[in-house]
Amino acid sequence: ANPPSYDDNGRADRERPVAAASLFAATGDERWHDVVRDTANFVDEVPDQLGCTARLSCDAAWYYLQADPDTQDPAIRENARAAFASSADAALANQASTVIGWGVENEQVDLRWGDGLGGTPKAIALLRAHAVTGEARYLDGARQTAAVSAGANPLNTSFITGVGSEPPRHPLVVDSDSGAIPVWPGTPVFGAHATNNGEAWMRDLADEAGAHPSFADTPSVSSWVALNPLPPVNEFTVYQSHGPTLFALGYLAFVEAD
Repeated sequence: ANPPSYDDNGRADRERPVAAASLFAATGDERWHDVVRDTANFVDEVPDQLGCTARLSCDAAWYYLQADPDTQDPAIRENARAAFASSADAALANQASTVIGWGVENEQVDLRWGDGLGGTPKAIALLRAHAVTGEARYLDGARQTAAVSAGANPLNTSFITGVGSEPPRHPLVVDSDSGAIPVWPGTPVFGAHATNNGEAWMRDLADEAGAHPSFADTPSVSSWVALNPLPPVNEFTVYQSHGPTLFALGYLAFVEAD
């Protein structure tokens, strides 16, 4: 009812199936089902990957599967289930290509600004596939990538405040860095950041602070410094950091306690 009055680069269109699937799951109203049929990319085919890093199609398929099975279209349901399996298989293949078992859903994701090695385990595709299929290998992969975020990485450090013996002590929180408020536990910072993407200001700032060796000469998986003014490595958000981390670690905790 209130379309954006600015150019949002198609974001509203990409979010429409997410909203429709959410409403369909909540209400069972067929008009929202029709919007899903008209807009979702898993209606007529099984996409190779649902893009759970960006969450859009991934969320739409997930919410659709939460609807009353009696109201779902069986063909759409099977496509959504198969898409989660396909996305998780891609994540496992990418994980197997790394020495440390670091989970990345899409090998084309740029390893920067929270999409790389950091405090948020890239486990949504794996865990949703486990929920849908019950296959243990997806759960095992999620555990491994969560361990990387918690310290099983080349830096031997956790990227979550208050977790492990070497957690982030200088997240991008002004009141902690410049005031007297302690750093609270449980915040996943963005973490390592690719150093060869042309963001010279970030490399220069790290070098000025005394990073050694030079940030520009550091391998991407080791390119993290506990320096507050560097948003690409010490920032965090609700949607990109806290939300996915709570989902991943909460799911794993629930499974372990079951």
